[in-house]
Amino acid sequence: MKILSIFGLAILAKSVLGDCTADYSKYESCDAKAKKYDTISTGKDIEEFCKSFEVDECKDFVSIATEVTECLNDKDKVQKVAAIQFPYLAFCAKKEDKKSCPVSSYIQDNFDTVNQLYGRSFVDSITSKVTNTVQGMITKKIKEAVKDDCKDSACNKRMITLGKSIKKDGVSSYADEVLGSTKSFFDEIYKVYEDGTCELHFEGEEESGANQLQIITFSFIGMILLSIARLF
Repeated sequence: MKILSIFGLAILAKSVLGDCTADYSKYESCDAKAKKYDTISTGKDIEEFCKSFEVDECKDFVSIATEVTECLNDKDKVQKVAAIQFPYLAFCAKKEDKKSCPVSSYIQDNFDTVNQLYGRSFVDSITSKVTNTVQGMITKKIKEAVKDDCKDSACNKRMITLGKSIKKDGVSSYADEVLGSTKSFFDEIYKVYEDGTCELHFEGEEESGANQLQIITFSFIGMILLSIARLF
């Protein structure tokens, strides 16, 4: 029995490592051709970034991009894998009809505003206001984008993959550091995708104080995904 248990563990280990090996070759091939996310500074750059994945070398990567990979648990591979997968899922995710996912489109359309607001110091500076921001600043446009995004099976899978991926051992500590208290908001988004309700509900949505920080709210989801994309 002990021998069988050891044999079973060996097969399991080989399977996990094999999955990572197979995945990693696809990541490496695409990484050599696709643009890097740190070249993005405008909405137009996002468009060019996404187009760079439309090459033969990236076809295999694109086919597995919405799958959680065991390579995120490999300390020697996690940085390269996350640096290509997370931005791709945040910026370039496609619906079932091959058009951009609503939240990804939202990010691209509003990227210049999001990019001006993004920064660790900015995230840190609003942590004490996250609750009020979330409760009082969720605009109709953001909620509609999330609802439409969540209801599309391909876009939903993308967000679920992001949520599961940042829980991987090789990523979780960085995610907590970068996202800080805003991670609770991402967790709320992840929850509505996971349970299929696709509705964001927060108390105090119509509070008059919302106007003071409307621009932050307008960019909030984008900022969270950008944070994930810049974990490494």
